[in-house]
Amino acid sequence: MSPDDVQPPSPMIELDLRKQDALKSFVRFVEKEIRRRSKSLLFDPHDEIFRQRFVSIATEVLEQVQVGRGLTDFIIQADAELNTNDVIDRNEFRARVGLIPTRAVEFIIIEFSVHRTGSNFGESTEF
Repeated sequence: MSPDDVQPPSPMIELDLRKQDALKSFVRFVEKEIRRRSKSLLFDPHDEIFRQRFVSIATEVLEQVQVGRGLTDFIIQADAELNTNDVIDRNEFRARVGLIPTRAVEFIIIEFSVHRTGSNFGESTEF
């Protein structure tokens, strides 16, 4: 296959790739912000208070994104299921964050109808 045989991506593929890139950037931003704000927790005792403080910090970040209409919903897991004794003995902390991003409108579809003279929209439910 020569370089001349390569077809440029279709507009729909380009749109999908841009959406994927935007989503990756969004997740990187959220992760970076949670990491930045939770750095103050480093070297704290690994206990339930620590977990609650981390969840509080992460929740604050995600709620701000949600208020800015970037998220529909989120969930944070930072419990003993993830933070086993082995994880704690390695001086690690583990958390999972689930995100439901707000979807953007990509198409606006408007339907029009033309009605007869003398029509009354209040009497008819048809468009």
